[in-house]
Amino acid sequence: YEQYISKLFQQLGLEAGIPFGDSELNERIKQAVNDIRLVGMEIYRVHTGETQKERQLQCVGEPMAQEYFSNRIMNNYMLWNTMDAYAWHLSYEMAAIQQWHYTNLDTDLQTDCLIFTHELFGTVLGAIFVENHLHGDAVNHTKTMLTHLKSSAYEQIEKTKWMDYDTKKKLERR
Repeated sequence: YEQYISKLFQQLGLEAGIPFGDSELNERIKQAVNDIRLVGMEIYRVHTGETQKERQLQCVGEPMAQEYFSNRIMNNYMLWNTMDAYAWHLSYEMAAIQQWHYTNLDTDLQTDCLIFTHELFGTVLGAIFVENHLHGDAVNHTKTMLTHLKSSAYEQIEKTKWMDYDTKKKLERR
């Protein structure tokens, strides 16, 4: 699990423009891994509790706030939870790292779209969405819509008075 955390943080550094193997980034990643492990163990300890009486008296936030959790530790833990939850959506590289860890990602874009649609809409709505948007007739409908949009855009360009002639022509070519 620690290797997975390290790889995702390293990829985040690369996408932020930090060179691979940067010593400061590596130290911060090691610290973040330790922080995440520390908070995870504390949450597990509080959640399981030694006795029923402790469960009644303790709130998850109180021991953390009263003991040794600094803002940095909580920031690293929350950043990690956010990254882990959204890694599939951030970049192909992050999704690949998550797939490596969970071995649950299909790299085919159409399959990804179908799975994501199913997650968002559920079985019934997903089937309706796929039928409406991936069906052959939908292509004709989309082309018709684009034709109307283009003609409307051309009309708007012609009616615009503040644009010079060259700019209008460039815009029409787009």
